[in-house]
Amino acid sequence: MSKKRSYFPPGFGGDAISRRDAGRRPSKSILIVTEGQNTEPMYFRALAGLWNVHPKLIQLAPGGEGIPANLVGLAKAEIKDLAKKAKKDKLAYNQLGRFDEVWIVFDTEHAQRQGRLDDGVAAADQAGFHIAHSAPCFEFWLALHYANNAPPMNTCNEAIRLLERVSPIPAGSYSKSQGATREFLEGLVPRVTTAMQNAKVVEQNQQGEAFPANPSTTVQNLVASIHETLPQPMKDLFPLP
Repeated sequence: MSKKRSYFPPGFGGDAISRRDAGRRPSKSILIVTEGQNTEPMYFRALAGLWNVHPKLIQLAPGGEGIPANLVGLAKAEIKDLAKKAKKDKLAYNQLGRFDEVWIVFDTEHAQRQGRLDDGVAAADQAGFHIAHSAPCFEFWLALHYANNAPPMNTCNEAIRLLERVSPIPAGSYSKSQGATREFLEGLVPRVTTAMQNAKVVEQNQQGEAFPANPSTTVQNLVASIHETLPQPMKDLFPLP
């Protein structure tokens, strides 16, 4: 049996860092509240695994039913709950009682149909939270790991078809309700540098368009924020454009 390839430089390893550093606060802590229950959380866990992210850097809270304002409320509730646990010294080893950044990750398709996009963005801004939107949905961000352009898309199904065309996923096999498999996402995240480059191309092509441009995403800003927290050897090993 071949030995599993290690992406970590000397002194870095998933088990080693969790045991050695889990008790210390990372340079920055991020709460990520996602609309999706499956694909989005698994994507960021896969990315954290690839980059050997500090165990206290990212905390995920999926939910919100696709309405950004609900995600803002969920983030506030999560922060309040963790603060209470911190006061009672009941936090888990990988939890923090406060965060340096809070990110709201959502699709625009459902929110726009419900007329709930603008109020959610305003609520996030008022709370001091960052947004990482995808129009029409997160699958467009996944497709950017393979392609740097796409036509305007009115539905997430169109973004899914794009993802199936440009990635190894067999046509007709992807379901939004079930989401991507862990195996697919773990194979996809090593291409995150390509996704960042492609997102820049999309952003440049859409300068001057009203929010949210179709298609568009700002997930790359969240990815860049996570990357900023990495030790320099890991940044050198996984450089971003």
